[in-house]
Amino acid sequence: MMKDNSDLSWIKWGDRDPYFGVLTDDEFRLTNITDAVKKKFFASGKHHIDRVLLRVHEHFGDINLASALDFGCGAARVVVALSERFEKVTGVDVSPGMLKTASDHCADIGVVNIEFCLSDDDLTLVQGKFNFIHCFLVLQHIPKVRGEVIVSKLIDRLENGGVIAFHVPLHREDSKIRQALYKIRKNYIPINVLVNILKRRKWDYPFMQMNM
Repeated sequence: MMKDNSDLSWIKWGDRDPYFGVLTDDEFRLTNITDAVKKKFFASGKHHIDRVLLRVHEHFGDINLASALDFGCGAARVVVALSERFEKVTGVDVSPGMLKTASDHCADIGVVNIEFCLSDDDLTLVQGKFNFIHCFLVLQHIPKVRGEVIVSKLIDRLENGGVIAFHVPLHREDSKIRQALYKIRKNYIPINVLVNILKRRKWDYPFMQMNM
């Protein structure tokens, strides 16, 4: 297989650098994680959810706070914040490493109203329907056709009267050269290996897809 597999790459991120995989700032590299940095990481999730739910309230009024789902939950940056608002929260991710990091953190802080499950395109392990479904900084890492399938499956999981909040990137201001290099690295793994070596990274450093 010559093309990058976004799921396999994301699994590597979960195993090697879960916080940076969610927020790509060197501050959140696993080698830099301290209690203070981790606190900042989760505070950013709370700030985000406060802002999103304020917008939801402005557009739709009060919503049922019984259940929420965060698709692509990563290291639990957002699900912890959701757990303060909703009675029950489900975090879904394709990376077992991400889910372990998320679960361990929730156990450490004593949050008990969150459950985690492994994802696939059909959401076969996700049980029930939800009053609020959230997805942020996730769909861009999934090829467009697959992403459309997943969005359809998520919509099917929405309770009547529920609300979905999706982040969908539409355009990138990259030069044609950068766009061409990105496509080559995405579609031909050996080129990405070469780029990793030239940048003095491990040869199998995971590629991070950015799809519009």
